[in-house]
Amino acid sequence: MNSQIGAQHPKGRLFVIALGLAQGLVYSDTAAFATALTTIERELELSHSAAIWMLNTFIIAYGAFVGVAARMVEDTSAQRVLGLGVCIFVLGSVAGAALPVGWVPAEPWLIACRALQGIGGALITPSAIVMVLEDVPDDQRGRIVSLFTGSGVTLFAAAPLIGGFLAQFLSWRMVFLFTALTGPLTLLTIRRSQSRTATSFSTDLRMIWRLFGMGAWLALGLGGLIASLGWLAQLGSTQRAPGHTLLFLGATLIILACGLWRDQCLTKPVLPLSLLTKPTFVVRAGLFALIASFLPAVLIFAAHAMQIFLDVSPSQAGFYMLVLVATRLLVARPAGALYDRVSHLLPFAIGAPLYTIGFFLFAQSLGAARLDLGLVGLALCGLGVGLSMSTSYTFAITLPLDLAQESVVGLVQTIRRITVAMLIVLVSATQYGSSQKAATLEQLDLLVWFGGATTVLIWLFYAQQTRMRPSSAGSTKPKQ
Repeated sequence: MNSQIGAQHPKGRLFVIALGLAQGLVYSDTAAFATALTTIERELELSHSAAIWMLNTFIIAYGAFVGVAARMVEDTSAQRVLGLGVCIFVLGSVAGAALPVGWVPAEPWLIACRALQGIGGALITPSAIVMVLEDVPDDQRGRIVSLFTGSGVTLFAAAPLIGGFLAQFLSWRMVFLFTALTGPLTLLTIRRSQSRTATSFSTDLRMIWRLFGMGAWLALGLGGLIASLGWLAQLGSTQRAPGHTLLFLGATLIILACGLWRDQCLTKPVLPLSLLTKPTFVVRAGLFALIASFLPAVLIFAAHAMQIFLDVSPSQAGFYMLVLVATRLLVARPAGALYDRVSHLLPFAIGAPLYTIGFFLFAQSLGAARLDLGLVGLALCGLGVGLSMSTSYTFAITLPLDLAQESVVGLVQTIRRITVAMLIVLVSATQYGSSQKAATLEQLDLLVWFGGATTVLIWLFYAQQTRMRPSSAGSTKPKQ
């Protein structure tokens, strides 16, 4: 079967697999660093807040640039955008691994490196997809995409274990170098790609530079906004001056508003905010963002909590997190079939309470030091996320809108990344003024409440849609 898929692609099976692995390394970044986070905190003497921001910077930069990257690919050359993204991503990875301890402060250095990785990852994502689907007949795209995503999924599933193993037995620097493998993989694909562009290199470079400035403006505004919200969440347990925080919040809101206004003045805006005037899109994208933000938050806080409460090593925590990731991946395909053949709403209406109950069991297992109960909770959590995440994404982007699909996907992914970053910052704010174990339990409890609130919203939406369109929401066959 695999040989048939490879023969059907004009550039060969190796081309598709290499791009899939490069994409998988980008997606695996947060999962790999989640299990290595405690080691990085201890060896570099970072505060928990600084370590969380090291992870969050990647998410914010990725979210700010993913819409920009889709526009770059549309207006220039996917091959050139991919090459630029790989260079930026590898630069951030190598610079992070080469941190000169004792010469420069570790916190700003690592945050800057993670920002570069986020920007590079955002440029890699849409360009890799476009290059894989280029010159592929419509009747073969499903099998080609399966090979592409399957290659990346393999890395994503192993990422928690790889990150914990490298941090424990080699060095935290090796986690950065592990993600730098995108360079050699994509060099293979760029050399094999025969795509051409009608525009000159200098024209493409000017277009990329202009859009790059827009992405940097959005990243600055979003980063400041999320940082301000995190500081406001800490005001109850610290002595920070509210005036300074509110002044910073106001300044970042002005920066963000100016960037968005400039974007909307373009003939083809990077982020089509006109979609936010459509209630159906807002509801669908909002539900997807709430569901999709749960998995990265769980990966970060669950791996950290296991090392604190159960006294397990980073590699052991990564091994246990495989239960969550593997269950999520195994159930994704049946969830898609359920979405296509039974009901569009049922998979994530079932999945949301499952991942909430599963994470509740995991949180309870830590206080009782019950590893078996924790693994059952992680399996239920992965089952719920697998049922709800991919199906809710399909539900969010499949609307009959008068816009290019790339623009809709870019806006949905930006909303998702902003939600993830806000959730992580607000939950991690409980670290202040508490002991480490007490703060960790508070963080887990907040995630349980977040999952419960998401479940309530989903079931309210499900009940409303069932009453309005019973034939499409509750019948055995969806309306065509």
